[in-house]
Amino acid sequence: MPHIGKAPECIPLNSNYPNLINVISEKLTPKELMLLNKTYGILEKIKQDILKYNYTLDSIANSGIRMSYKILLVELFDGNLEELKNLKGKDYDSRELMDLMGDRYKSLFEKIDKISDEKI
Repeated sequence: MPHIGKAPECIPLNSNYPNLINVISEKLTPKELMLLNKTYGILEKIKQDILKYNYTLDSIANSGIRMSYKILLVELFDGNLEELKNLKGKDYDSRELMDLMGDRYKSLFEKIDKISDEKI
């Protein structure tokens, strides 16, 4: 039984993200494109860490999953990690999460939100 303790192979993360970014790239600055690609890169790293992790044999404390997750949180939420922790166990929406993001990511995701409204 080679798959015991392993994550399922199909963790939903859009592997077609370069094409999705390309659709909106003309409306983003080079810095915004860099941030968006960086975010997808970190998410892809988390996905790969999860797929490599053996839930039966490995320790989550020493896994790449935890480190990659921390990188994502620090990257997106900058100095607002304590405020983010305060949301744990509470109902919150995407607006509250965006408000806690660092300025670079907050403005990027607000811009993407506006672009998506234009496309509808």
